[in-house]
Amino acid sequence: MATQRVLTIQPTTKHEQKLLAIKAAGDKAPATLTEADLKKDLPEKAPDASSSGEAAYTCVTEIAPPSSSPAAIMIPRWKYNSVINFATYADGYPAPGDAIYAANCLIEAAKLWSSSNIGVKFNWVPKIDDAAFVLAYGGPKSTVLASAFFPSNSPLDVMYVYQYGFDKTEQISKRGKFTNYGIMKNVFLHELGHVLGLRHEFAMEPGDRFEGGAYRIGSANIESVMSYVFPPELQESDIQDARYFYKHPPIVDYSPDN
Repeated sequence: MATQRVLTIQPTTKHEQKLLAIKAAGDKAPATLTEADLKKDLPEKAPDASSSGEAAYTCVTEIAPPSSSPAAIMIPRWKYNSVINFATYADGYPAPGDAIYAANCLIEAAKLWSSSNIGVKFNWVPKIDDAAFVLAYGGPKSTVLASAFFPSNSPLDVMYVYQYGFDKTEQISKRGKFTNYGIMKNVFLHELGHVLGLRHEFAMEPGDRFEGGAYRIGSANIESVMSYVFPPELQESDIQDARYFYKHPPIVDYSPDN
């Protein structure tokens, strides 16, 4: 399992910057889904998708950080026992129900990571000012399914799901995107791995996919949820290595700005 190495980030000014980040999208804060919204038109739950072994995942979360001296490099994670709150935007999706579908899939993925007892948990909240990050629709972005971010002291981060994320899950399920919880949930399992501070499994491999700035903790597993095998599946090695990651240095801990 690889983890991110990035430059030191300057502290922010708490919720003032969060409010500015929210207002940057318009004159008023975008609407977020409520608990009642999430119960509307729920897709039928399906078993977790089984891996086909196809390396077909596309994610742009991994951007190698600028080079720097070792003294300026750190490996970010959340402070142990943190609860990372997230909200979900209600608008901006191409079709009615897309926001509800995506939100419920993210919630299911978050529950799976949280139940793994790695040291931090995720929690959905209806209000964006209580959230450390928000799920939003990012429109078309070629064959990119989704993107996330790494732990930081940002007042509000954004996880994006793109058009191909819906197209790919519908194509794989062959039953329509609102009849399968499993596929998009698995996409979010991968992206939440990034939110926890995890890099792609191949981050340190030489060649075209080398991303740089990574540090391996624990075992190597080509079937890791952080690989490009589609659909991603959470492995026991992912859980064990994430537990180790959240208990051992050299790490810089952030507290989510909920």
